[in-house]
Amino acid sequence: MAQIGMRFGKKPPAAKAMRVRELVERAHRTLERSFGPVWVEGEIANLKLAPSGHAYFSLRDGDANLNCAMWRSNVQRLQFRLEGGKQVRVQGKLGIYVAQGRFQMYVERAEPAGVGDLMAR
Repeated sequence: MAQIGMRFGKKPPAAKAMRVRELVERAHRTLERSFGPVWVEGEIANLKLAPSGHAYFSLRDGDANLNCAMWRSNVQRLQFRLEGGKQVRVQGKLGIYVAQGRFQMYVERAEPAGVGDLMAR
């Protein structure tokens, strides 16, 4: 029995494969358009303040973890200090860091929202 598409000695046309970067960038743009700016509340964990002035941290609650990046210009506008264990409300855009294919939030604003579980302990 001949395979479908193999009749008459012809190969089926090969599906065009996307490059990895193309796929990840497309997913990033789709995510940004689908959600737009969002507010999220959670507890800061794994805070790293880079020499560049950027801040990298996770927001977490009891069930989930969200990687976040906050550029230096936004960090400098804060009216409080980012600290592990602080509960915060952040506003920003969801996206994918293309170089690592990692889902994260690009934080533009942040405000204190109390004490998180880490700080309470």
